[in-house]
Amino acid sequence: MLDLRVNFLDKTFATPLVGTSGTIGYGDDFANLVNIDHYGGLVFKTLTPKPILGNPHPRVCETEFGLINSIGLQNPGIEEFMEQIYPKVASLEPIKIISLAAFSILDFVELVRKVSLLEKIDFIELNVSCPNLNYQGKEFASDEGLLSELLKELKMVKAQKIIVKLSPDIDKIAQMGISCEKAGADALSMGNTFKAMKIDVRSKKPLIHNVIGGYSGPAIKPLMLAKVHKVAREVSIPIIGVGGVMHGEDVVEYLLAGASLVGIGTANLINPKISRQVFSQVKKYLKKNKTSLKELTGGLILPSQS
Repeated sequence: MLDLRVNFLDKTFATPLVGTSGTIGYGDDFANLVNIDHYGGLVFKTLTPKPILGNPHPRVCETEFGLINSIGLQNPGIEEFMEQIYPKVASLEPIKIISLAAFSILDFVELVRKVSLLEKIDFIELNVSCPNLNYQGKEFASDEGLLSELLKELKMVKAQKIIVKLSPDIDKIAQMGISCEKAGADALSMGNTFKAMKIDVRSKKPLIHNVIGGYSGPAIKPLMLAKVHKVAREVSIPIIGVGGVMHGEDVVEYLLAGASLVGIGTANLINPKISRQVFSQVKKYLKKNKTSLKELTGGLILPSQS
């Protein structure tokens, strides 16, 4: 029998697949639509201290090889999640990861304090691609010192283990990963969307109201693979590889590059049932090649090793 379980930060994921933030909602509606048994974990849509309506429409457009979105962190806020949504999702089987975003260190600390009371939430993912309004708009994700300061403050709160969601748009992503580990991050999620835009050549107007949005989909997989590989060689904390997964072999690539778990995101919007297909393809690969998830993880053979 194949063992598809993954031990990640002392929690057992039934499979290496993770439904990523923004593509599976808060899990309850998604679970009513599809069988979520193929997911070892679910990352809920990002929550903020107060409700956010999001950006003006249009805020989503298709491209030749992916999707651009500028949703703007639309969410009901942490209080409504705790009161109305958490009771409905607490019993979901997969490991539950809550994604948090805030615009100051103090607000992040308060969010984490509140989430620490939710016993059925297993991990906290920090969506740090937001500007800190108390630091002249510097982005947590691109400012090494600011992100380290945030993590040090959060580690003083007795709460769930913390996964930092790194932005792929930063130049020195390996150095940022090292800084996160030193400051107390328990794991990394790699990653987020790339800044991108699309123009309607007939109207000569951008297809996104905010002009620039976040690019996701199959086209970013080679880019994210390189970043996962680069960071995995420099840190000892585990990594969730995310970006462009459409097939079981995409999962295998991320594992070989150094990821321990692999997220499925935009593919859920194309085909909500795709996790079953990807899961089946991963199993077939393992059987055919007589290997295991453990052997694959970080198992890339470099030219100098051949």
